[in-house]
Amino acid sequence: MMKKKILTALSVITCLVIVILSFASCGSKNAAESARAQYDVFEEEPSYGFASDGNYKSAVPESAYEENGAEPGSPESKPSGGLEIADAANRKIIRNASLDIETKDFDEFIADVEKAVGQSKGYIESSEVYGNSYYSSSFRRAGITARIPAENLDDFINKIGDMGNITSKSVSASDITAKYTDLEARIESFEAERTALLAILEKATKVEEIITLRDKLAEVNASLDSYKRQIKSFDSLVAYSTVELEIEEVDRVSPSNEKKGFFTELGERLSDNLYNIGQGARNFALWFISSLPYLLIIAAVITAAALIIRRQIRKRRVKKAQKNSEQN
Repeated sequence: MMKKKILTALSVITCLVIVILSFASCGSKNAAESARAQYDVFEEEPSYGFASDGNYKSAVPESAYEENGAEPGSPESKPSGGLEIADAANRKIIRNASLDIETKDFDEFIADVEKAVGQSKGYIESSEVYGNSYYSSSFRRAGITARIPAENLDDFINKIGDMGNITSKSVSASDITAKYTDLEARIESFEAERTALLAILEKATKVEEIITLRDKLAEVNASLDSYKRQIKSFDSLVAYSTVELEIEEVDRVSPSNEKKGFFTELGERLSDNLYNIGQGARNFALWFISSLPYLLIIAAVITAAALIIRRQIRKRRVKKAQKNSEQN
């Protein structure tokens, strides 16, 4: 009985070993086939130009384009070169600033701004001054757009703060490293395709192939020009920060928002209220005196109208008195 049980157990173990070996063999075969397939993919030689079926094969693989539906080589497509983003020191950062400034010496401040732009090795892109018309208020405003080298941006803002009162300041930074790297990858890919096209074009003999190659070469050149213009624009935006200045002429500079003592704040508020009262009286006096010609004309018209009405009332009274006397 014991011998029979031992034989049964040995039979079961033998069957299990056979099954395990079968699975291991299948797994090894699949792994080998997978590795061979991957090796075949990596060992495949790239070919450009016309394939055996007569169709043109681009130097830029279709898998390099990220947008769905974009044709390879078209300006709308976005090839991804798989390049690693540069380290922090080489990142492409666009820095811009916007400042609102008050000044009591408008003309002098504008001149100082132009001088500060030159000292910062920048240039004024646009400038506009308004509020000088006859019917406008006496206070003027100006809008200046300056391009300042990125490394001098902070120093330029500090200079502006020393010259006038900055009431609002906004500084922004935009990281375009990924976009810039992607553009470089596109340019590299299309330059490789252009080189391949030129090499094929030298050997082409069929008219149809020459026409197709020239059309494709024109598309590649157009794409390259577009991407290079974008790179040039990005380089300009990174190298030179855009600073928007909104300048306002004022009689009194706005107080700072820093925390103050009770009596200091009370004194400033009293001073502001007295100033507002004085400005109100001044504005009324200016309006009244400057409007005297109009007021005199209006007063003359009202006086004439009052005299006419008064005369008419007297005539009616006289007629009424005469009528009453005749009846009596």
